[in-house]
Amino acid sequence: MFTRKWTARSAFHQLNRDYIIELAQEASGFTPGHPKFLGALQNATTKLWKALAPEDREEYSQAAKDWSEKAPPKHIQSRYVLVNLLTACASYLFAILFA
Repeated sequence: MFTRKWTARSAFHQLNRDYIIELAQEASGFTPGHPKFLGALQNATTKLWKALAPEDREEYSQAAKDWSEKAPPKHIQSRYVLVNLLTACASYLFAILFA
């Protein structure tokens, strides 16, 4: 079973990920993976989130509630698992190489 506590903002980010990444790259001049890209990614997410109408935010709140109670869509689950797997592998390799 896929378990995670989702927020409206995190559901918004996942559902608009490609557009948010594009905006962050344009704003920062860096690609994903670069430390300076992360700040731009958060800024882009915040900017778009704040621009949403309350009824649009409510849709993301409902998605977050549904995802937390059941599970997110399969494509979100797959991406989430892949990112966490890669992070875990990188941490493991770092520990082996620099221990």
